[in-house]
Amino acid sequence: MIQNASHSGDITKIALGYFIGAALMIIGGVVEVIFGVKAERQPLEDLARPLTAEDAAGEESAAPSQA
Repeated sequence: MIQNASHSGDITKIALGYFIGAALMIIGGVVEVIFGVKAERQPLEDLARPLTAEDAAGEESAAPSQA
């Protein structure tokens, strides 16, 4: 596409692609500001419970206690 545009001199399709990409980046930034989580310098386990922890908790509670 870039090679074809350089021969013909028409760069409108390339410019349109850059504008669409820029708009998506701006939308992504706005979404991050609205829904973002303060996660700097925090371990992942403090932000979200690991999936394996949920499985282990379900197995422990389902097992009968042998006291």
